[in-house]
Amino acid sequence: MKIHFVRSGGFGGAATRVEGDVSLDDHGAQVISEKAGYQRPLAASEAAMLRCAAEPKPKSKNNLPKAAAMPDGYQYDISTVTDDGKVHHLASLSDTANTSSRTPEEEELFKWVQQESERIWDYKINHR
Repeated sequence: MKIHFVRSGGFGGAATRVEGDVSLDDHGAQVISEKAGYQRPLAASEAAMLRCAAEPKPKSKNNLPKAAAMPDGYQYDISTVTDDGKVHHLASLSDTANTSSRTPEEEELFKWVQQESERIWDYKINHR
């Protein structure tokens, strides 16, 4: 399974965009941001949480969390690619969106993506 995430928006617009991919397989897991030159292996507990949180679940398209329009706020788009090659859009979430509509798994995944996006951004800025 692979998780792809993109942080876009914010005050800096395209300059602050961050993308990352999490590869989860039988041999372990790692997060990579090719554009930033960032790579980090994931602990087994972290990989297990991501695998559980990102597992595609049946949802009505009307119930997908939507990003709220917020000037200068970040938007996080999260999708998965399963082992059979199918892409599943998990969420488009804003860092200012109402969290009450999220499942606990979605909230955990969203917080992880926010934190990892900041790690990638910090790496990108400090390793030019």
